[in-house]
Amino acid sequence: MIILWTLIASLFAEPLPSSNAGSPKRMSADQAEITRLREKMNQYQQSGALEYSEKMYLQMVELDPRSKWMKDSDHLAGAMASNAKGDLLETLKRLERCTESERALQWRSFLLEETGPVRIEKSANAELNIMMGLMNPDQIAAIAYANEQLQQGKVFQGRLPNGAYQYGSQQFLVSAMGLTTANGATLQQSNTPDASSNAVSGQSFLDIVDGEIGVGISSDVSIWHLSEGIILENQQTLSPKTQVSFGIRPQLRLNGSVASVRGEVGLRQIAGRTFRARVWEPGLHLEYYWPKMFVALGSNLTVGRLEFDEAEYIKRSLGYSFVTSTGYKLIDNMYLTGRLEGGVLGSHNMWALGLGVAYHL
Repeated sequence: MIILWTLIASLFAEPLPSSNAGSPKRMSADQAEITRLREKMNQYQQSGALEYSEKMYLQMVELDPRSKWMKDSDHLAGAMASNAKGDLLETLKRLERCTESERALQWRSFLLEETGPVRIEKSANAELNIMMGLMNPDQIAAIAYANEQLQQGKVFQGRLPNGAYQYGSQQFLVSAMGLTTANGATLQQSNTPDASSNAVSGQSFLDIVDGEIGVGISSDVSIWHLSEGIILENQQTLSPKTQVSFGIRPQLRLNGSVASVRGEVGLRQIAGRTFRARVWEPGLHLEYYWPKMFVALGSNLTVGRLEFDEAEYIKRSLGYSFVTSTGYKLIDNMYLTGRLEGGVLGSHNMWALGLGVAYHL
């Protein structure tokens, strides 16, 4: 294992590639600041001042939590900084933000295999020590970081290099599956879906949706179908209708690094020769992001005003719908979207299938 740690340390000690090529002709103020911070971070990386490199990285993430302008090389630099101070869990999280780097993928695989998730409760006058074997600087830093966290708080929750440890009177083994005590009981496994496991894996809800407020707007053109219904006053049957509709939806968003919660108030307009409708669609949706696309699930309340010429009847109806949508990034913040919606509107079943565009900030 020592040889593996030495090899991985030498691999990631190589200087990062320059990220300044191909700068756009026009930049927003935030994008220009990201570029400035990147240059400073790279200077600190090359000089070995990783503490200051860490500060630059944190400022970049605060300014650009969804990585609109940050690159894989930025997250690799951040991973090197957190690795140097011994925070292996944070290193792993930063590597997971890289989308195309083979270097990041290899390092992430190494950490998943050669370190394990642990939760250690503080014990008075105790110090965490590895029980056998020589250690490289990265392992020494990881143990020192764990001891520092235990001194400052009641619990250390993170990752440690695989090996046998002693903490006060306790002895335990750390592996990729977690922490195992001397009697063979596994205290924590990486696949346990409880709160502590979520914290160890770095994927708590607060990490996914980090609280940045944004706005957006989307529109679509859809095939909108309304099934057969009735007029309650005289039980007259209203025939099914299929029309082209246009929808527009202003949005308020709670953005995170990989997901967003969005609230929207949509308006759909349907205009046909014998049938017209206006439908309001307030709703709440959860979106998950990948580098080039998103997938969303949600539900809408539907409030409709329907005009049927065949019966000379205006009908006001209330209902609900379930919506799934997906988007493919065309340019920064702009997506080509697809949308499928189905539900109930008064005495009618309804569904819609459409294509559109969305702009997210």
